[in-house]
Amino acid sequence: MKAALIAGLTGIFTVLGCSKPSGAFYAAALGLQNDRVVITSQLATVLTVAAYDLEGNFLQTLADYQTEANGPRGLAIYDATHFLVGLDGDDRVDLLSLSGQRGSFVQSSFLTGTIGRILRDPISTDYFVIESGSSIERFTAAGSRIPVSGAAAFVTGARAPCAAPTSLRAMVINNAGELIAMQSSAATGFRYTIGPTTASACVAIAAQPTNVNDVINHSDGNLYWAGTNGQIYRASQTMTGSVSIFNNASAIAAPTALAELPNGDLLVASDTTDSLQVIGTDGSYRGTFRKGVNTQQVHSILVVRGQ
Repeated sequence: MKAALIAGLTGIFTVLGCSKPSGAFYAAALGLQNDRVVITSQLATVLTVAAYDLEGNFLQTLADYQTEANGPRGLAIYDATHFLVGLDGDDRVDLLSLSGQRGSFVQSSFLTGTIGRILRDPISTDYFVIESGSSIERFTAAGSRIPVSGAAAFVTGARAPCAAPTSLRAMVINNAGELIAMQSSAATGFRYTIGPTTASACVAIAAQPTNVNDVINHSDGNLYWAGTNGQIYRASQTMTGSVSIFNNASAIAAPTALAELPNGDLLVASDTTDSLQVIGTDGSYRGTFRKGVNTQQVHSILVVRGQ
């Protein structure tokens, strides 16, 4: 079923390998050769997935979930022209194309709580989905749950010596291949070893000096994270040695999401100002990327590289 879905969504691009680049569906005509920024807004009246170019210009609404009353939340890349979006409401994961087509990717009886962020493992290409802030489900790139059956999610309950998570908000895979999961209502996190089906070990993380709303693994070898105190931090690959790099509430307040732009700058969702802001990793302020109807209550940001 998943193979048929991918085939259907990608069919319009097969011309690229068959003939001289031309026509309405050529990648250049669709703009797919350009980098894009995709965001999810979970405002009750703006339940959208929207795309922008790197200058902050609005390109299109890729999906509007208003009539479904589904809140789009987590984002993760799938392939060159598709990505996944987690929906809180029906509690499912959709597959979207950059041309605006979509279909259901995962709708599982195990996804029954509040859906949060989605993370793609760059090695296994498995996907991790936060559920209800207290567990993490795992699925293959074909949409099959790992494990296929049984109650044990990838993370559920305590994994000694770590306590049971209660407010999971952000996830990242570090350069050692470990999954780091951070909480938004407690300055503690968890560094899990990824086993064949579930987390096989855990190390507790003391995030300092505040709780975490989002964290990314930057190409410069550092982790960057958004604090619930409004500041942006740099940390090591184990989330230790955090240093504040940006603290200016007039520009960024209540940051909810982070992403790395192709030039290495950080794109930050500022919830208080309903905008997307750009800063350098040295803490310099670059300016406003976008402020509009779709940049309200942004939950996740995904940068999709051009083809």
